[in-house]
Amino acid sequence: MLRVHSLTFLLVLGMAAKAQCEFVGVSVSASDTGLVQLYHPGFFFFGATPNVGGYDNVCYWTIYDMEGDVLHEAETSGEWETQSFMLFEHDVPVTDSMRVEIVLTSPLEDFDCCVSDTLIWDETQSPSGNSAWGDWSTETDGYTEGVECGGGTAVKEGVAGSRLKVYPQPVDGAFRMEGLRGGETVTILNAAGRKVAVIPVVSPQQSFDTPDLPEGLYFVRVATGSLNRGEVHRLLKVPTR
Repeated sequence: MLRVHSLTFLLVLGMAAKAQCEFVGVSVSASDTGLVQLYHPGFFFFGATPNVGGYDNVCYWTIYDMEGDVLHEAETSGEWETQSFMLFEHDVPVTDSMRVEIVLTSPLEDFDCCVSDTLIWDETQSPSGNSAWGDWSTETDGYTEGVECGGGTAVKEGVAGSRLKVYPQPVDGAFRMEGLRGGETVTILNAAGRKVAVIPVVSPQQSFDTPDLPEGLYFVRVATGSLNRGEVHRLLKVPTR
């Protein structure tokens, strides 16, 4: 039976015409063992003008299994009821997990908003211990924070016309970058936007090991000097095979 979670939809009246990507989390609005409906509030917080939602947002959804294989892809936009929800079927057993990635783009913003989380099966035991029920939920229970992840639709398909190449995708050990330049720095950020590694560029072609990084979605930013902005590529870390 499909179980529906209660949702609170928040529209901040009079909010500034400013992207609030950090408030764009992802949560499960309904689920069954082989069916999940996801929700995000990006319509209200990203690409919105005062008192008007982000109708022109385009949302790219990708669901991966924990081996990095794509289970489902979708694109939503327009009214919040259409843009904010995404329903998909799957055959992943409840003993496994799934990765969710959302990339929001808006013509009103000069960067994309990226959100990532893990879907896990959450089971509850009755007080008597005679029965149990469960549903899919996000690992952070809907409290993921979106992170700035580049310009245009670059993060979804790689930066158009980029001189940089990042491979393999996904990665289970070391990844390699080509097209680097002297004076640049490679910064690896986790899905919450926190720095996990900062590495100076020493060669146009350079390898980066990831043995201490937990599996999940990361962003690789290449910038010059002390600049905080730069070209950003996504990197999916999967278990070592």
